[in-house]
Amino acid sequence: MPIKNSKYGNILFVCSANASRSIIAEYLFNMLVRNTFLHEKGIKAYSAGVNKESEGKNITEETRTVLLETGIDPQGRKCQHINKALVDWADIILTMEIKHKHYITNLFPDDHSKVFLITEFVGEEGEVDNPYQKGIEAYRLCAEQLGRLVRLILEKIEERLEHNKSTG
Repeated sequence: MPIKNSKYGNILFVCSANASRSIIAEYLFNMLVRNTFLHEKGIKAYSAGVNKESEGKNITEETRTVLLETGIDPQGRKCQHINKALVDWADIILTMEIKHKHYITNLFPDDHSKVFLITEFVGEEGEVDNPYQKGIEAYRLCAEQLGRLVRLILEKIEERLEHNKSTG
């Protein structure tokens, strides 16, 4: 799928509560970016959730455990509800489920062109299942899937930046 937005600096990952999937994607993305030239380009990610009730709550212990297993310490991180400031900040918004995409495009219709299902963005089908209350192994599988998707996203961004460099 072609990227309509030519700027890639700010990536926003979105799930239901911002307690598991989007947090994992954000931290994995930022960790992988730190090890590439994209860091110098200011490429970064943040995350949010569509459930207002989760605002300010702690991320799940399973999320914390899975991130610690990859060498990432999300100490002090709280859940955040998506808002206009985050939508404006983001160049690309990547959702875990189609219902999240619909929520955002309904709430922020002027920004619909930058909202994608994460799998759609990399040319795949399906959604990222919610591991909540399914045990630590479900979180590990989710993190593995998100790690693979994040690597594909980074490849796509790198290709686009290389293309822009050669044509600009």
